[in-house]
Amino acid sequence: MNENTQNENEIEIDLVQVAYTIWQNIIMIVLVTVVCALLGFIGSKVLIKKQYQSTTSLYVLNRTSQTAMTSSDLQSSSLLTKDFKILITSRSVTETVVSDLKLDIKPEALTKMIDVEIPTDTRVLNINVTSEDPLLSKKIADKVAEISSKQITNIMQVENVSVIEEGNVPTNAVKPNLKKNSAIAGLAGLFLSIAFVVIRLIMNDTIHTAEDVERYLGLSTLSLIPKSEAIDDASDNLKKKKHHGHKGKGGKR
Repeated sequence: MNENTQNENEIEIDLVQVAYTIWQNIIMIVLVTVVCALLGFIGSKVLIKKQYQSTTSLYVLNRTSQTAMTSSDLQSSSLLTKDFKILITSRSVTETVVSDLKLDIKPEALTKMIDVEIPTDTRVLNINVTSEDPLLSKKIADKVAEISSKQITNIMQVENVSVIEEGNVPTNAVKPNLKKNSAIAGLAGLFLSIAFVVIRLIMNDTIHTAEDVERYLGLSTLSLIPKSEAIDDASDNLKKKKHHGHKGKGGKR
């Protein structure tokens, strides 16, 4: 029982000491956090090229009945959107887009620029195209929508694929995200600075208090000698008197 109580006390003292040490170094921790956040902001703005995203939307209609749209039509259209997603980024589509727009990139590179989103329980396909040129992003998005809609109609034999919205010309870059990168860099600086303070505290085995003597050496302290400024001043004055006294004797000789 005593051992458990002692261990709990030691853990509590350690946590308090860690918290106190962190508080003592709070200025340094804050400075490191701010500097890292600034470096993340500047690095993202200078080193990372801006990326612009244009989005176009397709509406897929797969009607099995000639009279009216049924619930099975809605369900089948929703299930087929996953297949449509694969077709949109297929090589046949990307090669045609590269050829029609006379792009100086490979179809594989174009595939990486295309991202297809499928909102839940809908027959809508959102085609996002990201590049360094906002106008080029729009042109590619529109061309991908045009070619893929024909491919989907022919291959999947759906009734119709309509373009809901043409691609927009983006004015704001989606990458880099300056706020996000700055926050990540700041959090990294905060974590590293706190880790440095804690590790330095753990590695420091210097004995500072009577509790440290009992904890690490297993010895009980009988008394403590307080540090007094008056005693230090008196000691300094005594040393000065002795020093002047030696000089005076030397002069008499």
